[in-house]
Amino acid sequence: MMMPAMNGYEMLTKIKKDSINKKTPTIVISNSAQDDDIENAIKDGADKYLIKSSITPPKLIAEIEALGVTKK
Repeated sequence: MMMPAMNGYEMLTKIKKDSINKKTPTIVISNSAQDDDIENAIKDGADKYLIKSSITPPKLIAEIEALGVTKK
């Protein structure tokens, strides 16, 4: 959730505030497994929070598909 210009929570809030993005599924991928970080990300609009060190490409694809995102 650490980024140069703003933190990830601020970014989530900004993304979800925009009416175009309100319903866009959002997945946070972070190395932080702290409960507070996960809870804050979900509170700020993330639909999923995945731990970077334990996610594989096939698992990520499954998570994306579970959110109803499909290829066009």
